[in-house]
Formats: sequence, C-alpha cells, structure tokens
Amino acid sequence: MEKLVRLKVCKIVCYGNFDTAIKYSLSSVVDGYAYKSELEDAIKIADQWSKKGYAVLFSPACASYQKFNDYKHRGQEFNRLLNQLL
Repeated sequence: MEKLVRLKVCKIVCYGNFDTAIKYSLSSVVDGYAYKSELEDAIKIADQWSKKGYAVLFSPACASYQKFNDYKHRGQEFNRLLNQLL
C-alpha cells in the first residue's frame, strides 16, 4: 500500500477518531500531514493544499456519529462547507 500512496498521494488531512492510526501508517510516506478535529477545518486545509489539475480525495475513515446523525447528514454538511469556498 505504501508504494501506491507514494505514487498517488502528496498530502493527508485526517479528520475524526482514527487520525492516529492513519498518521502512523502513512504520514512518513507523504510530504504533508495534518489532523483537524472539525470538518470545517479539515476542508479549509485541504483547500489550501489543493492545486489546479490535481484531485483532492476526501474520505472519512470512520463513522462520525458523535457529530452527525448519519452519512447523509455528514454529506450535507460537507457540501454546505465546500460551497462556501466556491
């Protein structure tokens, strides 16, 4: 997996409960790593690190029941925050 990450990933922004596992497994493989406890902060740092012509993959690594009712609620909030940047 590390080889694929080296080829395809330049930065990681972690959000949520599994940041430690992701940090220890991938942060040594990529140039940038950040952990944000709030969805809005994670989106802002991903926006700052994004570059024209490159994809930004936003993939929560676990459920977010402590902050959202379900995946639909999290998706709606993600879309609302993302649209604020546009």
